[in-house]
Amino acid sequence: MPSSIFAEWSMDIRGVRLKSKPFVTIGMAAEMNKVETAPAPPGYQCDMFVSDPEFPDDHLKTDIRPNNFQQEWILSIDPHGQDEPVPKSCSVSWNPSDLGQGYFQIIDASSHPVIYDMKHDSSFTVTGIQKYQHFRIRHKQFLSLFDIIAALQLLTAAPINQNAFF
Repeated sequence: MPSSIFAEWSMDIRGVRLKSKPFVTIGMAAEMNKVETAPAPPGYQCDMFVSDPEFPDDHLKTDIRPNNFQQEWILSIDPHGQDEPVPKSCSVSWNPSDLGQGYFQIIDASSHPVIYDMKHDSSFTVTGIQKYQHFRIRHKQFLSLFDIIAALQLLTAAPINQNAFF
């Protein structure tokens, strides 16, 4: 019997501006794994961290959450770094094939979609002056009838006749 109806996955999100190449890791697994980020080094040109909306003051390099139907991460990006006070840009990218099952979207602080489908689009650019910009990564699972039956089996600890549903 499966221990979870969801597959485990993890994905690196990378930022690039000049010599700075920060990255964070998000994902879902049976076991939670959170790793705090180190402070940005002197002279950094861009920086990023992730946090849980319930704990927005956490600055994490890795945030692997327990499997769930829906998750949300806050992605915070400083595209400017410690440069002169003029707008600077940081390119942000990921490998869509690292994403788990379901739908992934990036929303800005005004609740407008920046990336409608992270499996289709794999990058965006953040521009700003000396402050972190915050985005939400939203993940929602797609469930098939097989997934629902597997979940019922987990909950009841009894085999279910799948043919009864067809």
